[in-house]
Amino acid sequence: MKINKVHILAFLFCAVQLNSFGQVQENYSLSEIIKLGLQQSHELKISTSQQRINHLTVNEAKMAYTPGLSVSGQAMLLNKPRISFQGNSMTGFSSPNSAAFVMGSLSVPVFNGFQLINNLKAAKEMELSGNEKANLDSTTVILELINTYVALYKAEKAEELINESLENANQRVNDFGKLKENGLLSENDYLKAQLQVSKIELSLLDVDNQHQMAQFQLNNLAGLDEKLEFTVDSTIFYQNHLISDDSSFDQVEEDRKDLQALIHQKEASNYLMKLQKNVYYPHVNLTGTYLSMNVPNTFSVNNMLNAGVSLSYDISSFYKKNPTIAKAKQQFLQVDEQTKMLTEKIKIELHQAFLDYQKATRQVEVYNKTVLQADENYRNIKSKHDNNLATTTDLLDADLELLQAKINQQLAQADVFLAYCNFLKTTGNLDELRKIN
Repeated sequence: MKINKVHILAFLFCAVQLNSFGQVQENYSLSEIIKLGLQQSHELKISTSQQRINHLTVNEAKMAYTPGLSVSGQAMLLNKPRISFQGNSMTGFSSPNSAAFVMGSLSVPVFNGFQLINNLKAAKEMELSGNEKANLDSTTVILELINTYVALYKAEKAEELINESLENANQRVNDFGKLKENGLLSENDYLKAQLQVSKIELSLLDVDNQHQMAQFQLNNLAGLDEKLEFTVDSTIFYQNHLISDDSSFDQVEEDRKDLQALIHQKEASNYLMKLQKNVYYPHVNLTGTYLSMNVPNTFSVNNMLNAGVSLSYDISSFYKKNPTIAKAKQQFLQVDEQTKMLTEKIKIELHQAFLDYQKATRQVEVYNKTVLQADENYRNIKSKHDNNLATTTDLLDADLELLQAKINQQLAQADVFLAYCNFLKTTGNLDELRKIN
């Protein structure tokens, strides 16, 4: 049988595909998850669509500056009208049975009470506000991904430590069983050891449930296969994430997307308020008209042009527009107060985020000591228990305290990273996490 090049290429392609399907990524870094999550996010796709709408609104406002040009024409069949003229008689006049005309008009805005410029400026400010809101949506998505990523890490670490403790507890039950058979341990102490195993198994069920839920949620947010299981890259939690409290509030104001969005919205409200006041001014346009008309056997008008200036002034708007202008002013004042309120809130958030970070870093130091203390306590209790100087209850309690101390130690390290991320979010710099490897 002949094997041609096509068969060989097909075989190689299938081999490559099978090899790629067999490769499963064992872990995802936080930066990879953030990248995937931003691409997948429906909220950001909606924000992008709104940005395009805002940009098109600006283009609509710009088009108002272009001249207005219209052309119209008609061709008509007429009946046999009776036409008579008073006074001098007209000879050679016959009743027309058709008529046609073409007319074009041109209008160029010159002055309309600053309506066009204020409308354009308001549209531009709303576009900038929309861009900042889109950036804020991006920050919200990143923070949700971080929280879920950390939740998965915490579940993994807790599950790992509990499994280790469960293995030790089962070994203890086996050891106690031999002691009981030899009459060196009471039935009650043996049951306490078995009860300890059951308690740890229940804790493991809870943690396993949290693990599966965090994994499912993270896969969903990142657009991964819902059944995919991967290990969190924990190196990011042990990097030095240092911050200081000397952050310039002026810089924070510039970086906070929500505040910048309100500032641009405030500017837009100001221009919209001015827009409503255009009724106080006359409207001036340059106009031009072209007319060509023909009524067979009657008369014709060819290439009639006229140009001039139109002036309009709606006096009734002085009292009709007062409620509209007052409403626009109140909307401006409302946004102004919202801006001031958010500015004060940011100052409090910034101070609170720094205190939370300090607390988290100190907790790590305390939990590191706690692990050493709990380990030493367990060793002492176990030694005493082996020499019948401590009860089984004391031993089991010391074992649980050591397990809890180890879990707290691992979770505290992740909490430092969360506090660091929250501080970045408060200062408006959470996007920096995209650069973390």
